[in-house]
Amino acid sequence: MPKEVTELLQIVPLRQVAIKLGIEKLVLKSNVLMVYLVSDQESLYYQSPQFHFMMQQIQGKNNCKIQEKNNKLMLVFKDVKNVQQAYGLLESFVGN
Repeated sequence: MPKEVTELLQIVPLRQVAIKLGIEKLVLKSNVLMVYLVSDQESLYYQSPQFHFMMQQIQGKNNCKIQEKNNKLMLVFKDVKNVQQAYGLLESFVGN
């Protein structure tokens, strides 16, 4: 199976884990994964155990920056080469 087809098939599980994490948008471009979190900064999402667990996990990562752009919180991960790697990264942030 061509590499492009494999990547395309891996998008569905990636979106599923993104939804579990409260991620509104994902962009993987030039080995950089941009993760856009819930737009409403007053949302209860930011008080949730899932958000706090994710933030704890991110603290130990050298390849991640937290940025605010247009009043939206986003996580920027460097050196993410493909959809499979993005999936593995985000899956590690899913709490119990």
